[in-house]
Amino acid sequence: MNARKLVLSLLVAASMIVPAGFTLTAAQAAASQEQVVTGKISINTANAEMLTEVPGIGPKTAGKIISYREEHGAFKTLEDLQEVKGIGDKSLAKMKPYLTM
Repeated sequence: MNARKLVLSLLVAASMIVPAGFTLTAAQAAASQEQVVTGKISINTANAEMLTEVPGIGPKTAGKIISYREEHGAFKTLEDLQEVKGIGDKSLAKMKPYLTM
């Protein structure tokens, strides 16, 4: 096994360690694995904590993204984030390199 595969395997394994009494949904576990593999955060599965890792997304914006997603369903494109109050062209441009569907 080469060093890169070993590091990725360890990161994936570490991302699955969860404190006692805390459970992950299947979507959160998948989002966590995707983040480790691609280095990007999925706007359709990430929780608030994960979203706040993206430059330009603080706790308030993360909450708005999740609320919008719960009310309207999954985002179809990254540009759909502009439907969330407070996210415009400049904000989206700053966030885009760190996000995935």
